[in-house]
Order: sequence, then C-alpha cells, then structure tokens
Amino acid sequence: MVERDQIPVSGCMNHWTLVPVDRAAVQDALERLGFEGFLPPEQGDTAALKAALAELKGKDRIVDSLKNPKKDGVEVVAVEKDHTANYRTQDYRCKVVDGVVVVAGGYFSDQEKLQAEFNKHKALATKNGLSGCLQQIAASLKAVTLWPGSYWVPESGLRVWERVVEEFRLLDKEIKFKLVRVQTDDLETVQAIRDALVQKVGRKAAEIRAEVEEKNLGQEGLERRAGEAQNLRELVDEYRQILGDWAATLADVIHAAEEAAVVAGLKAMATV
Repeated sequence: MVERDQIPVSGCMNHWTLVPVDRAAVQDALERLGFEGFLPPEQGDTAALKAALAELKGKDRIVDSLKNPKKDGVEVVAVEKDHTANYRTQDYRCKVVDGVVVVAGGYFSDQEKLQAEFNKHKALATKNGLSGCLQQIAASLKAVTLWPGSYWVPESGLRVWERVVEEFRLLDKEIKFKLVRVQTDDLETVQAIRDALVQKVGRKAAEIRAEVEEKNLGQEGLERRAGEAQNLRELVDEYRQILGDWAATLADVIHAAEEAAVVAGLKAMATV
C-alpha cells in the first residue's frame, strides 16, 4: 500500500524572467494560443510618460509625479547635491492630453523626440502585465503557486504550457523560462503542493463567501462568483490524490461559499 505522502506527482516547476515587449505582438501570440482573454492591460498614460522621461531626462535629474498626475502631469527636476542638503529645481513639467504629450511648464528642446519615446512605451506590455498574463494562463491550467515566483503546472497542462513558453520566448530573447520536469514521490514536494492548494482554495472560497454575503453583487456578479467556485472544485478534483483528507474538507468550504451565493441570489430575487 502506498502512503499518501508517497504518491507520485508529475508536473513542472516554473520560473520566468520578463522584459517589456510590444503589446500587439503579445496579443498575436495569445490569439494563436487561444488565450486572448488574458491580454495585459494597456499601460497608463502617466506610467508611459514617466518611462519616456526617464530615458530622456539627463544626468542629475529625477522624474516625479505632481499631486494629481492624470490632471497635473509629471515634472523633471534638476538635483544639485551639496554636503548638507540637495537643491531641487524644476526643469519642466508635462502631461498627456488625448495621447499627445504637452509641455505645460518650462522648456523641452525636442517635443517630437519626447512624443516618439512616449508612444514607444505606451505600446509596450510591462513586465508586471506579462507576469499577470502568465499567472492567469497557468491558473487556467490548474497550476498552483508554491512560493512567490515559483509555479507548479501539473502533467495535464504541460503540453499547452510548453506552447505558451515557446510563444513568449519568441517575443524577446531576454524573456527567459526555467522549466524543471518533476516526477517524484518526495514528501517535501508533495507537502509543498498540498499546502499551496489548501491556502489557495481556502482563501478564495472565503473571499467568495464574504463578498456574496456582504455586497449586493447583482445577478451577473453572483454568476461570476459561482463560476469561480466551480473552478475551485475542478482544482480540488485535479489534485484529489495529493490532497487526501483535505479534499473533503476543501469541498465543504467550497460548498459553503456556493450556498452563500445561492442564498444571496434568492434574496435578490425576492426584492425585485
């Protein structure tokens, strides 16, 4: 008889290193993969402007947001360092109006260059955006986060995940993935996967239950949360052998969240 903690697990450990890349190229890659719904959001105007100015600001200058960056913009400040204090003087400030960079105070010598640099950064998917995209894809393949930056993809999702990795590597040579195929009954590995699952499912089920009990989500919101609960059930089913007795416990937690959603839905119907 095989002890529960000696059950063989098969899958892949993943780490990645990302760089900003053209968002349109990411969209094309995701469409080829069938994951276009996970396209990273467009970079905000302020973030793109600050990134552009960071490239152009020159030596001994910093880029800083004004009180309301969307309305007031950002400034480039010259910093003169002294032994007892640093002295700051605004070189210029600028903001984005309908996609156009406007120098609203001070002077910048090459408006065309500034606009081109802004457009370049605006078109990029950021590292955080790409990481969020990959995390969503991994989650759809029933992957779990073992610790920050380390993801376990089960054997059932590996063929698709390898295609994802191939597409992302083609986006830029600086995008790196480290994949370690694992087939083991090592107690520490099994426990790490189990602990990550218990935390993830428990936290998400509690979040679903709290939201449906405390907020008026409406029919669409309740359906969304019901779908998330179903995803949790499928996740538990995927790892049932590893979870052992925890599978039943987590199923009860998910059921409680689903019941809360049903009760909230009935209350909403009664008030119509």
